Amino acid sequence: MTPKIGKLAICAAALALLAACGQKPDDGGPTSPGDAITTTESSTATDDTSESAEETTSAPVAAAPSHWKMPNLVGKNLQAAQDEMQSVTGNPVFITTSHDATGAGRHQVLDRNWKVCSQNVAPGKTFSEETKIDFGAVKNDESCP
Repeated sequence: MTPKIGKLAICAAALALLAACGQKPDDGGPTSPGDAITTTESSTATDDTSESAEETTSAPVAAAPSHWKMPNLVGKNLQAAQDEMQSVTGNPVFITTSHDATGAGRHQVLDRNWKVCSQNVAPGKTFSEETKIDFGAVKNDESCP
């Protein structure tokens, strides 16, 4: 591969990545929820002597819901409970915390090795992004206190 072809391949790959992210190389990135979209329309009169530009602003892009109902996750594997929280909120990085329900202070390093015994938000209650979700958990082979 010659250096010129290698550079072309790298540029093509970069453009493909930008396109996959919804960005053009020269724009400021994708529109975020709540941003107004502005368009400009130009028209030319039949005698081509007068041009006019009309600017319109459309409604903001609808934002995702900010409140959800808490599912019942007691008895589930801790990792599955965390995955379900991310699914319910539509946020793949929604953060939850957990603690050792026995009071021994053990850390839940491998979440798949733990099961949920309690949750600080009752099933069916409404929660938001700001709500701190915490699960009390024990090892899979242990009984909940």
